[in-house]
Amino acid sequence: MITTASSRPIASTAMCRLRPFTFFALSHPRLARGTVSAARTDWESMMARPCHPNVTCCINPYVVTELTQVGVASAIAEQWELPEPIGLSDPLNPGGTADTWLVTDGEGRRYVAKYAYAGRMIFESGLRVSGHVESTTDLRTGSPLPTPDGRLTTMLRNPIGRPYPLALLRFVEGRAVAPNDGLNVRDAARLLAKVHYSVASYPGRVSDSVANLENESVEVGYEESLGPIIRAAARTLRELDSITLGVNYGHRPEAIVCTDGSTGLIDWGSVNRAPLLWDVMRWSDLFREADDRKTFVDIYRECGPVPACEFEVMDQLAYVRAVHHLRFRAFRVLHSEQHHFTQEHDRTELIRLARQFGVAEFRDGATSA
Repeated sequence: MITTASSRPIASTAMCRLRPFTFFALSHPRLARGTVSAARTDWESMMARPCHPNVTCCINPYVVTELTQVGVASAIAEQWELPEPIGLSDPLNPGGTADTWLVTDGEGRRYVAKYAYAGRMIFESGLRVSGHVESTTDLRTGSPLPTPDGRLTTMLRNPIGRPYPLALLRFVEGRAVAPNDGLNVRDAARLLAKVHYSVASYPGRVSDSVANLENESVEVGYEESLGPIIRAAARTLRELDSITLGVNYGHRPEAIVCTDGSTGLIDWGSVNRAPLLWDVMRWSDLFREADDRKTFVDIYRECGPVPACEFEVMDQLAYVRAVHHLRFRAFRVLHSEQHHFTQEHDRTELIRLARQFGVAEFRDGATSA
């Protein structure tokens, strides 16, 4: 029986170099239509327009280009109606699943712009969870700033014409900490417990990892090699007596010690519905020392919402979680051309995970390993 739980941008004090020019909305009175400056602010056409010959790698949607930054700054000015001029930093973490920039408006207020290479519904579900956690706890989450008409995102086309969502997030000022690097193991366990208690009351929907694992209608490839492993893991999960499902943070902790003394937890792009103990495993595994990993689990067991009896089946849940990752990588490799995933990294991870289950060769897939 499965029950439901009951009741980078890395934002730090490091200085980000602002570009030597500022951006204005197309409607700004200082810009005359038809001038070069005005043309640079036409963000809708700019995002869809082929890149300048001097800008390279435009075929890869993960590569940040000069045109993308111009389009992002102008979109922020127009869609969020911030005081001008808008200052935009160099990318904070170019590549990966999103690009982020530090934004400064004309009155000196700072934000973070996040351009996510994900579907709008999935991206916005994480934004809503971050807002829920911030409104129900004392945590700073970098929650989204809606547009004046209430939208969390606006869609922008990348240089090859694919639309992705852009959000403007509240800036969390402070010092980034992580396991083994400033984040105390006890504080980390209590932080995760606080998040899990908060999301227990979250009313919205998020990506469902359990349903995805059991959904055989979605083609993941390599049926002959991986199909039996995936079905066995889904059966194991169904047979466990009692597992608490809930919203997982789904990511290594992007924690902040804020300048005002409060605690921040940012980057909510990986939230999903899964056994809450998957988050516990994910965070505890980041600590190098075995004693720290044990301490993390023990502290969470004392103060978190998961019943103590579930910790007795962590080995089975770890097995199911590993298979879930295996299925996820297989799906991304199979659909990489359609969705422009980073195939080489996914192939490497797929091979590594599959070998843990004794799979040396892949059959019935788009690519053989």
